[in-house]
Amino acid sequence: MNLPVINPFARSILSDPTDIPAVDVKEINQNTYNFLLNEIQKIAESGERNSTIIFGQPGTGKTHLLNRLRRSHSQSCDYHVIPVKINTPPERLWRHIRRIVVKELKGKIGNRSRLELILDRRIGSPDSENIEDKLSDIVEDSNLVGVLCNLYRGTYRNHALGWLRGDSLSEGARSSLGLPTTEEAIDGVDQEDYSKQVVLGICKLALPSVFVFCFDQIEWLIRDEKLGGLRLYGEIAADIHDGPFHAMIVSCIQSRYQPILSENIVGSNRDRVWKSEMLLKELTEQEAESLVLALLDNVPELAAKRKGGASHLFWPLDEGQIRNLIASEQNRSPRTLITECRKLYDKLIDTTKPPISCDEFLSKDFQRKIEEGLDPSNLGERDSILHDGLRHLTSILTPNVQEAQSNGDVDIAFKDGNEEIQVSFCNHENMNSLGARLRRLDKFQAEKSNDRLKSESLRLIRLNDLPIPGTAKKTRQVLSNLEDRGAKIHRISHELLSMIGALRDLLSQARAGDLSNEGETVDEKEVSSWIGSNAPSAVREFFSALFGETSVVVNLVDDELYQNLLDWIKDHRWIADLPLAAQTLDAEAALIVSLIAKNPEVLGLIEGDPPIIFARQPVSYGRRDY
Repeated sequence: MNLPVINPFARSILSDPTDIPAVDVKEINQNTYNFLLNEIQKIAESGERNSTIIFGQPGTGKTHLLNRLRRSHSQSCDYHVIPVKINTPPERLWRHIRRIVVKELKGKIGNRSRLELILDRRIGSPDSENIEDKLSDIVEDSNLVGVLCNLYRGTYRNHALGWLRGDSLSEGARSSLGLPTTEEAIDGVDQEDYSKQVVLGICKLALPSVFVFCFDQIEWLIRDEKLGGLRLYGEIAADIHDGPFHAMIVSCIQSRYQPILSENIVGSNRDRVWKSEMLLKELTEQEAESLVLALLDNVPELAAKRKGGASHLFWPLDEGQIRNLIASEQNRSPRTLITECRKLYDKLIDTTKPPISCDEFLSKDFQRKIEEGLDPSNLGERDSILHDGLRHLTSILTPNVQEAQSNGDVDIAFKDGNEEIQVSFCNHENMNSLGARLRRLDKFQAEKSNDRLKSESLRLIRLNDLPIPGTAKKTRQVLSNLEDRGAKIHRISHELLSMIGALRDLLSQARAGDLSNEGETVDEKEVSSWIGSNAPSAVREFFSALFGETSVVVNLVDDELYQNLLDWIKDHRWIADLPLAAQTLDAEAALIVSLIAKNPEVLGLIEGDPPIIFARQPVSYGRRDY
């Protein structure tokens, strides 16, 4: 039998609502889909708000349902479906939502982005007079108004989008947008609260459009119950429900977590977030049949053969086997049915391979996620990745270390015996903001150093492609003060960050039931065990340094030269010869070579006469173009 080698059942899991599904069988979960459409339409007509929680077993199509809802409204500016995959710490959820809202509103309808169409409705045209006044009548925050005006006029557009996403902008970028050179959060405003203001302000501008917030994989927050992860989610979802705009909130979670969810979303928050609930059921026999047929016909070459001479409905698969699968209640979830069909097709084309072990599957998926994490577009999530990664990996790699309460400029804290380790993420590109955070931490350390009853140690984490320029003298001085008080600085590479993010993603997918090895679900315990045995040495060394006595100490003289080198090579279109760099920067060539060796992800050196310096990832630098 001469069949296509492409297995039509190879893709069985949709783990992100923004991905493109292989097929979409309308009958599957149609009642729930129609319910959501009707509720959204009611909101559009009445201005009322609504919410529902969707329960289902792994593989029953929760994420696929959100994907269908998003695609069905992709060409309408009257409805904005915001898919929020929760793979972030609860303490950073508003910042996560802010980034996703801006990403979705950048999507095009015709030749205009959703955000531009929203502003069109409010302003009229970029040439309109009193644009600021028109927006200020709706949005109170003057910074948001100013940034939106720049975006609409097409001035400093990339900086404006970066600010809307919540990126840390340099003083120059902020000045070009007409913003104070110091970031909002250091003027007594918490960054989470400020991100909430930005999200609600943007949504208010879109009235009378309906915003449909679809929260997927909220089970990821359950591990943080001692820190109130689910309770905090309930508060945030309730804030969206009560926002000054038309809102629908859809929350998706596995059925087995329903009791835990019920215990944690209570009172007035429950009244807002849990107005109704829907259960995704197993496939009916007709739905199962439609799914198999849709996938068989999704490969053009196979579809042509089926049309030209199929001997029965499910050709080339054995009809009796498929009928038995469809009739079996054990194979009635879309995922399990597709997995069994994939195995049958593999036998037909005689490409049956030895089963991939769980370890082999996790190793390959880990490497794939590392490559995805190195994409410069993921840089905005760096603090979230660090926060979530430290929280969930510490219990696996350093089981004696326990998480402790943190607040303020300490992003996360741990208890190791009698020592409390305070960790602060210092990845600001704005030196005023970084300096302010370091001064507050310095004051904190000075107060604690007088308390002999406590043994506390501060850890500062900063990416190695974010040097502190020599012009930031006050920031460099307070950093030296912190080191004198015992603080330790850990410089990390983007590769290490992507490793931590990849391990975090494996755990979050496993928690959601969306990690599958050839159709077999890989659970969280298996992933944790694999990480414990196979975490890369770079990750282990980082955790050992974080909770030990060692650190990557920054030589501030080298740091200034590094910043100057990045600026200089950028001016030379990211490639230049080493002798010219040494002469221009008034530095020894050997010192520049050592800086390149310390930052292999950012810079490279080609041996020759003369040696050539080149930049590997220009877009990812501290002073990046958005």
